Amino acid sequence: MRDAGYSVGVTAEDAADLPAYDEVIEHDTVIEVGRLRLRTIHTPGHTPGSMCFRVEGKPLLFSGDTLFPGGPGATKFPGGDFATIIESIERRLFASLDADTIVMPGHGTDTTIAAERPGLDNGSPAAGNHRAGDATAPGDPSPQGPPPRGPRPAPGRPRRVARPPAGPAPRRCPAASARCPPVPPGR
Repeated sequence: MRDAGYSVGVTAEDAADLPAYDEVIEHDTVIEVGRLRLRTIHTPGHTPGSMCFRVEGKPLLFSGDTLFPGGPGATKFPGGDFATIIESIERRLFASLDADTIVMPGHGTDTTIAAERPGLDNGSPAAGNHRAGDATAPGDPSPQGPPPRGPRPAPGRPRRVARPPAGPAPRRCPAASARCPPVPPGR
């Protein structure tokens, strides 16, 4: 990534997991990526330093491996903790983001805060999937984490932040997304 002019960022909690990085990312700061401003949200649980990124001015969250359609990401890896990821989702995502916020996980299909909130509420049918000690997302028996749910390219890893080199930001839209307007001919 550095050869392409991008810097690599990591949280202090996960810094030992990377052989090298350029900067430490902290909770509730803004990272500029092209014309986008991403507000960092520290959501430990998948790893101690897991981070989500909220696009300022848009109802859009890049959740990395914290939140997927159907529940939280895997917590069975070193440093992962199920109770912590549930607390992160409830306190840092559900309590502060609007229900119509689109959630784009690090892999798989998109969801919304409204669609996921009932799954963690006590008394809901899905709440049984989120009992203390569970190490996987609902329907995820594999040790590798949730299976990919679609052909959408990953928007980035929650612990690695790419900053584009000087110049216009490249257009990056998921191929299957209806949210990206068509590019005019000649661009």
